[in-house]
Amino acid sequence: MHFLGGSRLPSEVYFCFNIINKYLKQRASMAHQKGFAHAFLIIGLVVALIGALGFVFWQNFIYKEPVVTKTEVVEVEKDDSKSENIVQEPAYSFQDAIEEIQKVVSAEGCIGSGASDDSFSFTQVSDEGKFTGKNVVNEKLTHAYMAYGCGSQGVSALLKKEGSSWMLLNEDARIYHMCKVVRGQGFPSSVVDKCYENDRSTEPARI
Repeated sequence: MHFLGGSRLPSEVYFCFNIINKYLKQRASMAHQKGFAHAFLIIGLVVALIGALGFVFWQNFIYKEPVVTKTEVVEVEKDDSKSENIVQEPAYSFQDAIEEIQKVVSAEGCIGSGASDDSFSFTQVSDEGKFTGKNVVNEKLTHAYMAYGCGSQGVSALLKKEGSSWMLLNEDARIYHMCKVVRGQGFPSSVVDKCYENDRSTEPARI
């Protein structure tokens, strides 16, 4: 380094100037770095503030909460009965019983050869009535007593309704039947009230 007039500075002075110059450059560089850091921090804060304000604005003015709809489940009892589709069968009648009894004895009577009579006359009697020995059906239409011809011989028959069908339980040449056939079948006294204990019995016994 030279002064005006061409004289040189001493080396010590030059050394001091060089140190001062480096120090100033370092200070300027550090100040520049600090200024950049401060600017970056300020920019970050501004961005965060803008984001927070934007979220508040979106939540209060733009966003709408979904409407929750409550659905009530109501149980409805289904009525399976359809009156318009119900077909009521006619009640079982006394005449129905007579017709079915005639079919049975015509097919199974006389030990399978069929009763010789074409039609039969019956009387409906109460369960507590007296036995008459005539063709009768009880009031509940479940038991019957009748007489018919099998060729030259006449027989009496006991019939019982099982479920929806009549059954020919027994045929006998006598008015009264064997007790083993009658007992336990639920015959009322108006249909049959006595029976023979065995083949040797001469007098019938009360059921």
